[in-house]
Amino acid sequence: MSAAHPQLHYTCIFLSVSFRALRDDLGKAAPSATSPCWPDARLIEMLTGELTRCRDAAARHPAAWQSLDAALAHASLLLAQCPGGMDRERCETQIDAIITPLQEAAAWLSGRRPSRAQESHWQAATRRLVGWLGR
Repeated sequence: MSAAHPQLHYTCIFLSVSFRALRDDLGKAAPSATSPCWPDARLIEMLTGELTRCRDAAARHPAAWQSLDAALAHASLLLAQCPGGMDRERCETQIDAIITPLQEAAAWLSGRRPSRAQESHWQAATRRLVGWLGR
């Protein structure tokens, strides 16, 4: 791992844990899954900004960059609908869609290949296409 890898790796872990904590707090705040979701929009803004910086810093790591870009797209969608734009269940699903690619990026940056269960749809398609083209 180069000197930049550990910092990016730990930033991915930090972001993943932060979004997970945000998701867990939603369950405590809303009485039911259909209640409006009121997450801390300022916190999501701050995390999205850090996610943008992390994605930009991962430009030399295509697989990690792709995962971080997917996480950023989902974070931007979440931010566009916060607060109160969706119910708690949908908000939790949106946050899960941010956490999964963050975990994938952390795996790529640590030198591990994400498990197939963690691998995004596009990464799996790319892997199959590269295998097919290599024949």
